[in-house]
Amino acid sequence: MTSSFSIIIPVYNNDIAQVERAVKSVEGQGVSCEMIIVDDGSQDTLPDQLDQLASLYPFLKVIHKPNGGVSSARNVAIAQCGGDYVFFLDADDEIEEGALAASQTLLEANECDAVYGNMLLIFPNGSTQMGWPPFEESGEFVLFECEQLDYLKAAQFRPDSLRQFKMPSMLIPNNCSALFKGDIIRKIRFDEGIVMAEDRLFNLKFLSLASRVGVTDAVWYKYYQDENAATHRIRPHALEEFEATALKYEQLIASSTPL
Repeated sequence: MTSSFSIIIPVYNNDIAQVERAVKSVEGQGVSCEMIIVDDGSQDTLPDQLDQLASLYPFLKVIHKPNGGVSSARNVAIAQCGGDYVFFLDADDEIEEGALAASQTLLEANECDAVYGNMLLIFPNGSTQMGWPPFEESGEFVLFECEQLDYLKAAQFRPDSLRQFKMPSMLIPNNCSALFKGDIIRKIRFDEGIVMAEDRLFNLKFLSLASRVGVTDAVWYKYYQDENAATHRIRPHALEEFEATALKYEQLIASSTPL
């Protein structure tokens, strides 16, 4: 039986050309998949443009909802996705060619619940940078299981936490460029009460349910460093946003390991 993929992409007032670029990067993967775009209350003509885009790509489904934030949009898609595997994609980025098949092969060969891949950062001037350095000492793939998963949790915050596995200093703060088992993803949700570092909190939830997780230095994702993107904008309410996030993480301290 052929495994299926669910690609989840939240959209809010993005350029339709960027969205179609993301869709085409999925179309070219050559795997059975559904792509769920959640329009999070976009304005002007974008909702109609997204519907027109869906008419061109049979695997694409568009859901329209009032604005509630990126976590809310992703949660709507998680509730409706049916794939064996889930891959998160931002509207202004791309999945690297062949990444879905490659990540599936690595995940199944090692009986993993998820595999985190590397990403290529692409800057407006055309320069590029790897998300993390090559795994020159440990090989291109490292498997974590049982209590070793605590080190992956620590890698959400501490770049030195994976050094004992002969891996470079690196953080794993994102859930893009990762393939997840759908049956675990559908058990958890993004926290809609925070707007900063929500990816890290989601990763911690997932890692608490996982048994085996892999990390590779293979590039699976193209991350465009658009200066107009949400992560690069001035945040007038940053102090309040930081506080909300800090309080969420404070709640985890009591149940966390010393590491």
